[in-house]
Amino acid sequence: MIDDNKVVEVVNRDRGGCGYQLPEFNIQRRFAGRETKKIKYGELFALSQSNGGMEIIKDFLFIKDEEARNELGINPEPEYFYTEKDVNNLLSYNVSLPEFLDALDFAPLSVIDMIKDQAVALPLNDTNKMKAILDKTGFDVAEAIKNKNLPYDDGSVSTEQDDGNVKKRRVQPQPKETGRRVIKKD
Repeated sequence: MIDDNKVVEVVNRDRGGCGYQLPEFNIQRRFAGRETKKIKYGELFALSQSNGGMEIIKDFLFIKDEEARNELGINPEPEYFYTEKDVNNLLSYNVSLPEFLDALDFAPLSVIDMIKDQAVALPLNDTNKMKAILDKTGFDVAEAIKNKNLPYDDGSVSTEQDDGNVKKRRVQPQPKETGRRVIKKD
């Protein structure tokens, strides 16, 4: 049995924030995307016993301490341990489609999000893996890559100068007031 005061490292593997509340312990914990925190095991145990706590632990938080994982009853699949480097390898031609499909079936949600992010960032060019991601998650990698590569239009208006340089206005000018006021007398 682990001492409740043992401190373990916990990582939010998701790119977005993650958090939980344990009112009986007056704890409100927030993680930024990919943030690592040192947390007492007793807090993790209390989280695991709360409504939705195990889902948060399994899908978003990576507990680095093996003893703590075992005590909490987390018997993770190999995909639980995937890092960004592992995901990049998974998206390469080095990994077969059946292995890739297993990863999509057994990985925690935060790793699946990492797969989607990296598929766009690299970009992924294996159409079979793109289709697998679309079928399993509804996320269209090809469309996301296409959108990522579109030129950015910030809605500014450009005016060309005599020397050929283009200036872009960031804010549309408002019509100037004349400064004169008309006062009506009734």
